[in-house]
Amino acid sequence: MSKRKRERTCVAVVDDDPDFRGLLCRWLEPRFRALAFENAEDFLESEDDASQADVVITDVRMDGMNGFRLCERIRKHPLHAHRPVLMLTGVPPVDGLLRGQRVGASAYLVKPIERKELLGQLDRLLDPLAF
Repeated sequence: MSKRKRERTCVAVVDDDPDFRGLLCRWLEPRFRALAFENAEDFLESEDDASQADVVITDVRMDGMNGFRLCERIRKHPLHAHRPVLMLTGVPPVDGLLRGQRVGASAYLVKPIERKELLGQLDRLLDPLAF
């Protein structure tokens, strides 16, 4: 078994709401290793931590750079472009889903979400046979 397979999958959580960010991180543990980022800028500026992420979960509506812009930046970044991006939002599904697709989001969930729904979506995004 490869070293990569033995390590827990790393998920970056980018959300400016500390309570929701904390909830997502608790939902992810102990199955995943969660890295929490207060905003998009923090994620992009932390090359060492961000480069460990196997998948990125981001809120759409954040102060500063929003999730759509973050997704665009991830898709253009040589270290991050291959990573799945799961967008979470309360933005009306049709508007947000279409814009999310345009910027390269891998998946899109509308709040409120449940733990089972989040983990199921992560399983699909991390399954190499799903694409």
